[in-house]
Amino acid sequence: MSFSFDGYNVFPGITAARESFENEFMWGRFETKELMGAVIDGSARDSGNLGNTTRLRSGLLLGRITTTQKLKQWDPVATDGTQNIYGILKTSLNTQNLSADTDRLTGPIVISGAVKPNRLFVGLQSNGTAQSATATTIVLDADDNHPDDFYNGMTIEITGGTGVGQTAVISDWVLSTVTATVPTWTTDPDSTSTYTVNSSGMGIVGHTDEFIIRSQLAKNFYVFDDVAGGLHGGVSMGGWKNIVAKTANYTCTPADNDTLFTNRGDANIITFTLPTTALSVKGMRFGFYSIADFDFVVQTGTANTMVFLNDATGTSLTLTTTAELIGGYMEFIFDGVGWLSIISPSVDTAAIQTIDGA
Repeated sequence: MSFSFDGYNVFPGITAARESFENEFMWGRFETKELMGAVIDGSARDSGNLGNTTRLRSGLLLGRITTTQKLKQWDPVATDGTQNIYGILKTSLNTQNLSADTDRLTGPIVISGAVKPNRLFVGLQSNGTAQSATATTIVLDADDNHPDDFYNGMTIEITGGTGVGQTAVISDWVLSTVTATVPTWTTDPDSTSTYTVNSSGMGIVGHTDEFIIRSQLAKNFYVFDDVAGGLHGGVSMGGWKNIVAKTANYTCTPADNDTLFTNRGDANIITFTLPTTALSVKGMRFGFYSIADFDFVVQTGTANTMVFLNDATGTSLTLTTTAELIGGYMEFIFDGVGWLSIISPSVDTAAIQTIDGA
């Protein structure tokens, strides 16, 4: 693993082009902020910085990869730890050196203080290979799990294959068909076309995930708006830091703590697995809300550790009554020993199947 620190003691020579981006996204005196050093992953990208996505701009929201502890752009649907906002980049930097991704050791990562939401950047970038396209649509990678309308207003660029070089602004995104609607293509992409979807623009006000961002920032930052139409402060969102739709079985991780999961867009039974007791910490919490009319299962990663319905050694709960599933809710809180359940069926007659692991 190699690192690069740009700035002090840089000698003359042929290197990657360097440029800076100044952005005052903080309020108040400097000493009221908390900053720390960190390693920026060489694969980090600022997709809103169109034409130079390897140049991360000051004000970029960053998440931390659980396995490596490195930082990269925040992504609300990631599962590697970067779905949680860790900090904000204070000084712009380049993640490439001589056209190669290079980890950057940098100091100014803001982790606490008062910030201006209209001066923050979301560096979301999604890449893949198209399945097909028409004159005004493109079917993205089948594994894309971003919820309906998530990409609306973002720019898609064809980076390879048929139609390479074209860009278009997405006007509608439908998860169930993984289809984006765009203005008429000059050349229709096809299954050979690779693409990148980029967020763009400055500020989180009006962003698809504005309230997810505000909820996560509120843990460590004071969010103070200075634009018309903006909110004053963060939002608690019921204590949830994220709302994530899943359409396939999923095992929750510690990084998902305080996440409300749904099965929006699901077309079959889905099972969520809670973390094992070895990975769980007292106070950890997960919520599950049924939006699709299919069996909705939550099971423990360690058998006999779920508490429900006069049973302290349960293993799983399932909402099972067809036509009575939508609106059902389950919440689980770890008390240091097992998972305490809070169950709210959609109607009083809805059936709840329990499995006692003892």
